[in-house]
Amino acid sequence: TAAAQVLGPLAYSSARRAPSSSPFSGAAMLAHSVRHISAVAQIWILPVLCAASAAAVGRHGHAASLGSSAFSEMTRLASDHVLLHAKAIRVRTTDATGTLQSQASVASATADSRGKGVAAMEAFVMKQVASSLSIANYSMPEDILAAMNGFKDYTKGLQDDMLELHSLDQQETDRALDMIKGCADDGAASSGGREVAVLGLEALSGLVQDHRLKHEACRSKQAALASTWQGICQAYNVTRRSEHFTTAPQRCSSSQAADASPDTLEAFHECLRATHEWAVGLWAPYQACLGAKEEHHNKKEQCDALQGQFESSACHHATKQGEVCICHKRAVDHFEALRANFAASQAARQHIHATAVQMDCYIDVLVSNDVDKKTALHHCKELSVDTSHLEITYGSVPTAAGTCSSPPPCSESWVVDEYSSRAWHDKATTATCTPCETITVGTPTPTPARRSGPAVVTDVYFTFSSFMALNKNTGQAMCWGSEGYGGACSGRNFIGVTDVYSTDGAFFALSKNAGKGQCWGHASYGGSCSDIDFAGVTDATSNDRAFVVLNKNTGKGHCWGSSKHGGDCSSMNFAGFTNLSGYGNGFLAWSANTGRAQCWGWIGQHWGPDCSRVNLAGITDIASAEGSFVGLNKNTGEGLCWGSWHSGGSCGGMDFTGMTDVYSTDKAFMALSKTTGKAQCWGNSRMGGSCSNMDFSGFTDVVGNYGDFVALNKDAGEGHCWGSWHDSNGGCRHVDFAGVTDVYAAKHSGFMALNKDTGKAQCWGSTGLQAACDGKDLSRVTDVYGTYYGLFMALDKNTGQFWCLAGSSYRSKICGGRDSFFFESV
Repeated sequence: TAAAQVLGPLAYSSARRAPSSSPFSGAAMLAHSVRHISAVAQIWILPVLCAASAAAVGRHGHAASLGSSAFSEMTRLASDHVLLHAKAIRVRTTDATGTLQSQASVASATADSRGKGVAAMEAFVMKQVASSLSIANYSMPEDILAAMNGFKDYTKGLQDDMLELHSLDQQETDRALDMIKGCADDGAASSGGREVAVLGLEALSGLVQDHRLKHEACRSKQAALASTWQGICQAYNVTRRSEHFTTAPQRCSSSQAADASPDTLEAFHECLRATHEWAVGLWAPYQACLGAKEEHHNKKEQCDALQGQFESSACHHATKQGEVCICHKRAVDHFEALRANFAASQAARQHIHATAVQMDCYIDVLVSNDVDKKTALHHCKELSVDTSHLEITYGSVPTAAGTCSSPPPCSESWVVDEYSSRAWHDKATTATCTPCETITVGTPTPTPARRSGPAVVTDVYFTFSSFMALNKNTGQAMCWGSEGYGGACSGRNFIGVTDVYSTDGAFFALSKNAGKGQCWGHASYGGSCSDIDFAGVTDATSNDRAFVVLNKNTGKGHCWGSSKHGGDCSSMNFAGFTNLSGYGNGFLAWSANTGRAQCWGWIGQHWGPDCSRVNLAGITDIASAEGSFVGLNKNTGEGLCWGSWHSGGSCGGMDFTGMTDVYSTDKAFMALSKTTGKAQCWGNSRMGGSCSNMDFSGFTDVVGNYGDFVALNKDAGEGHCWGSWHDSNGGCRHVDFAGVTDVYAAKHSGFMALNKDTGKAQCWGSTGLQAACDGKDLSRVTDVYGTYYGLFMALDKNTGQFWCLAGSSYRSKICGGRDSFFFESV
């Protein structure tokens, strides 16, 4: 009972005083403390008190001659053992950084108390030894003999206790060593089988080295081109300064060229011949010089972009390196404090163990009647006790991973090492190094420093359930999401890619200059195109499930994907077509010059328009809804609609004069004159086809999704919202359009109004979307992508950071599953 009253508060106090940042905190520390203290209580209290009781009461039920003094000493000894161990645990949990301060004083107190207790036992035993040696045929009284037997059990318990306490300290030492090793954890975080932004130090080091080598290779080529163009231009300069070109021929006048008289015309022709003869030898060197300069300039721009990529990855690496170094220092400090504490504890345990073994030897001699006690006792006195099993093994402390003394990116020594000391630097100078912003390191998941400079990502594309981020400058890309629907593109070469298109389940990347294309994702959505020749392709587009490409020069076209959605056009003649448009279930090919048009895919009243009777001569703009088209001739103010009447396929009698733009939902159209503010809407009135009561003067931006429109007047800070969701949910009166710079629409449902200056975003139109945007700071966002069903991706191209904003956790997980990621490899 007394032990519980003392130990309970001690265990609770030790747990409470461990701060939340300590590695030994909370419930785990409480359980840890109770386990240790309970173990010690069982080890010490029971055997010691039982031994004391046996000695005090004796075999015959009467008080033994041990006396109250010795009994009190032994019970105090038992109590001291427990309390001092509890205090040691308590002190080990009090440092806020997880670093133990030296506990030499506690260890000394522990050794001193135990030493006094053992000394009391030793004095009692040695008194009997002295009596045994000095009194002939000494016979130990039965009560003393009983006490000796109790002491023997006690010395055995002491040895077990010392081994147990040694084991506990060894375990704590091993854990501290594991903490040091854990600071070098290089496991990269993953999601759905893909590597994401949180890379380990080793992976980041590899990324930095990769970017370093690419940058250096580019600068070496830049330096070589610098030498080339300087040599070529020097040759040109020598040529133009030669004797032949020091005197230019007589200047030909425009009046001579316009004069019809034979003499004047002959003089002009003579001047023209002389000028040609004079210039022909100079033109080729001049062109060569100009071309070499342009090639060098283009290479420098490419190298500057690679330099920005290299410096960005170096900043991320520096952040991670700082975190590793701080973690390592704290863990080593904790380990060394344990070492100092345990060194004193180890000495005390070894002393107590040796004394217990020696006392055990003495007691064996004293209680035996069949030995030469003098010789045996002398042996006990000279006994050498092995205590090596109580020595703590500390192992070797590993050094911190990486280099903790590396100069930060863009510091003077870093620039010298990475740039100015390189062989190429004299002829290929670098752009100004962009230093990392100040970073607070030491958190488990560091946020890489944001930086300005060349874009990390140039474009983002998406299907229904996957994404692709591309850097067109470097040809690097990353895909994620549903692997079978475009979320896996590792191992593909995107260098030279000029355009990327997507369906609901596949991507198509096209390099127009090289005449090459590649597809990936689900085959029925167009994810396979290896058998198609993309040489000379000038135009391409996609719909929900198919792709089409066109070579205007040869009149050849190719389609692939779902045949029902236009993925089969093998029987079509594309000669003369100049434009391509896609809608949900099919395609439109047309020529504004001849007016010829052709539609294919799902054709019918509700699925797709029939173009066989349509003349699109002079049409400048085409917009599509689900199953209908509208063509606008801005020059004449004429408009033409065809397709499903209930989705805007009929607009007879409407005046399109002055209309500058046409917008659509899936079921309606809007034609707007940004000059006059005049607008007209038609199609399904419940899906955005009615806006007659609205004034659009000053409105410059309009976006639409499945059944709703949103229009923005930036200067006045006003917005109009109409369509299926807005009509049933009170429009967008809760949205404050003051200061809004951009509005975005997600496919099918959801809108975002963003003030890029303040970073404030307001979202609506999809369940849960408003809460996902509230409070987000998007002040560094450069682009926003409205994907499917209320999912927005807000991107900072300069750093590669992006935010996934969605009302549905499922949609958010498709985007990445977090509020922000970094395109490390892009």
